[in-house]
Amino acid sequence: MLRSALLQRAAVCRHALRARRPLIFISLHTHHVMSQAQVATKVAKSIKANLSAPFWVQVMSDDAALTSVNGTTCHVWKWNLLLLRRDVNLYSKGILPHRGWKVTTVKRYLGVTGSADVLREKVHAIYDGLVSADRERFEPTKSAHVA
Repeated sequence: MLRSALLQRAAVCRHALRARRPLIFISLHTHHVMSQAQVATKVAKSIKANLSAPFWVQVMSDDAALTSVNGTTCHVWKWNLLLLRRDVNLYSKGILPHRGWKVTTVKRYLGVTGSADVLREKVHAIYDGLVSADRERFEPTKSAHVA
């Protein structure tokens, strides 16, 4: 039962991405419906981010831009977040990711403040709150097999 519900939610998620409709997240345990904007607002408030920053505007937008990565469609904000996570991890270790990269650009885009370590923690919190939560809600894992 649980596996079929997860597969059905994964199909709904893929269909919503193709149709450019807003995603609605349903928790399996509490049956509480949360929209993408509600999830984003909750995450942004938890890290004290500026909700008028470009990243949060893109996340809360109903018609967010899509891109194709290795043949898979995903939101541009999600792809940017993945790259920012990589870049901030390097920066926190004292390595500039590439020539011309500036930490102030990242801070303005995400609407956050703090040192390199604080920024890394905030980016990981954003990633865990938005991307990992999507994966857990809509993609069944091999360990979630229910007989």
